Amino acid sequence: MKVLLTGLSDASAHVIETLATTLMPGATVCRHTQGQAFGGSLRGGFGPNDICIVDLNGLGLAQWSRTRQEQLQDHMLGPCKALLLAPGGSGGGWVGAFKPLAGKNRLVLQKPLSAAALRDALATLRDAVHAPLTPLTPSGQAASTAATGGLTESAWEQLRDACPAVGANPYLNLGAGLAVKGTPHEFRIGSHSGGVLHPAEGWVASNISTGMRERLLRHPAMQSIIEITALDSSQARMRAERLFGRRQDGRRPLDAFLWALAYHTLADEPLPLAGDLHFQLQQFPNFTRLPAAPDLFIQLALLSQRGPQRLSSLQRTFAQHDPALVVLFAACAVLSGCATVLPAASASPTFTQPAAPRKPAPPRSFLRSLLGKLF
Repeated sequence: MKVLLTGLSDASAHVIETLATTLMPGATVCRHTQGQAFGGSLRGGFGPNDICIVDLNGLGLAQWSRTRQEQLQDHMLGPCKALLLAPGGSGGGWVGAFKPLAGKNRLVLQKPLSAAALRDALATLRDAVHAPLTPLTPSGQAASTAATGGLTESAWEQLRDACPAVGANPYLNLGAGLAVKGTPHEFRIGSHSGGVLHPAEGWVASNISTGMRERLLRHPAMQSIIEITALDSSQARMRAERLFGRRQDGRRPLDAFLWALAYHTLADEPLPLAGDLHFQLQQFPNFTRLPAAPDLFIQLALLSQRGPQRLSSLQRTFAQHDPALVVLFAACAVLSGCATVLPAASASPTFTQPAAPRKPAPPRSFLRSLLGKLF
């Protein structure tokens, strides 16, 4: 896949290129210098492109006109998918002009850009060029999370040691506990609600309503009415069909289910640390399939994919953000199997909460020092 970035500053191009190559592994990214006069065929200089990301202001096209739109279409965009970055306010007339053409092939975003909007736009263009990156088996069910490692009992234990609040909710404990078993299990709440987890094949089927889930989260005593049964693979598929009827079995990826479960369970918790956690992202989360998350999550994901990270270090790096958000990201990533927890021996043997910097004492004059000693 070939991606052209044109009209962007070096800093903006670097950020978008990093995000684009993360969402589109193997993509080739070419840049067209900001401020270079628009004219002729940019496609001719770079070859055919699958996706064009255009900063209109950087090309001197901040104000829309029919002539400029035709030039942009005929000389640069052609048949490729495109994301146009328009000025703020009225958008220079580009937003209204492209509104009738809006779809999966032509997208317009206004500045200032949010990371979430940019991520979603790039994912939409990627999916318009190729099929979604999430692999499917011939039967259409989600591919196994075992291919990416999945959640292990050791990782779950180390996560709870680092932040005991993560393991304090019985419903989250139930989901994680069944996921680490590796074999399929069914859990039932009464005669009509329940779910089936098949960690080895990477899917879950559950008909638990939002209201029921909220009651389970708020009232831990309800855990006592949950019945758990071990199944084999054929039984698991049959039970999944019973939950949703014969037309479909409702199976969906287990990694996305565990991420959403962790996010909804822990989003409003303070999540203080009692230890440290050493981890690395092995699979970039498909944020388009996950609950709406803070923009910070994208920064944390990019950093955690480059190399091993520690929770305490990330909290210091992003000190301007709520430290609980850093723990929440790590919990979602580990529980979903996107991140691997590294051995405790490679982490710091002890953990100390970073102390607030002490303000230096104001200088004391000679007279004040003398009076202090006398009185």
